[in-house]
Amino acid sequence: MEGQAYREILNYAEKSAIDLICIGAHGAGFASRALFGSNVDRVLRQAPSPVLVTRPLKPAIALALPKELQALAAAML
Repeated sequence: MEGQAYREILNYAEKSAIDLICIGAHGAGFASRALFGSNVDRVLRQAPSPVLVTRPLKPAIALALPKELQALAAAML
């Protein structure tokens, strides 16, 4: 695939009759979004089907595990 990521995602979802679009967000921040735009925002606003946005798991895993297992879990990611 070539082109802008959000357009490719939207075209594929429409052509393939996708029921749910799952997309990851890494939080580029205001400066990056202002310069380059946000693919996640564009997919959310223009998608022909529902969109599930996920965030990285590292902070959640660190909170859920005892301190002695956090380093092991981080190495496995």
